[in-house]
Amino acid sequence: MKPAAAIWAAATLFTAGCLGGGSESVWVSILPHGCLEAPWQQQWLLVNGINLSAYPGDRDYEIMRSYYGALFHPLNITVTNFSDAFLCGGGCSCPRGDRVWLLVPVENLSFVESEGFRQTSPEFLCGSDSDCVAVDDCCGCDRGGGRKAINKDYVGKWKEYLLCGQAPCPGVPLDEPGCRGAVRCVVNECVFVE
Repeated sequence: MKPAAAIWAAATLFTAGCLGGGSESVWVSILPHGCLEAPWQQQWLLVNGINLSAYPGDRDYEIMRSYYGALFHPLNITVTNFSDAFLCGGGCSCPRGDRVWLLVPVENLSFVESEGFRQTSPEFLCGSDSDCVAVDDCCGCDRGGGRKAINKDYVGKWKEYLLCGQAPCPGVPLDEPGCRGAVRCVVNECVFVE
């Protein structure tokens, strides 16, 4: 076993014993990014000699499940817009809007937040698709702004929050998931799904 692999294995066994075990759990989500910067990709590279060209992109989802499966028992994971084995299609950004959710014990919230996950804020919570609506920012997609998927009960607060005034807009239409996707309730969070 390579030294890096031995260190990772020991750290995983120690951490796995510390994570989990609580009765209350929360959903957290992340919009994964490519460029081999995700925690599961970094761990794989460490164990396998930091050879970027050797990363098996066609096994990205499997590697992610293995990474979090070693930390959380049982593993409860959901992915949207996942159309192939490589999250984000292998790019450095996620233009198609891949999103990963994990159900984690409350006591592990700070750990997963350190890995880039975030707990769903109340304005994004939902119970069904009918709870969710798309709201424009000050400029909207057609004028270079964007849209958010939020709970319909927060539309008034969203408009108050914007304080658009006479904000100038870039005028260049955006091509992002929020501008072309449908609003859905996935794992109790309002999101755009293509």
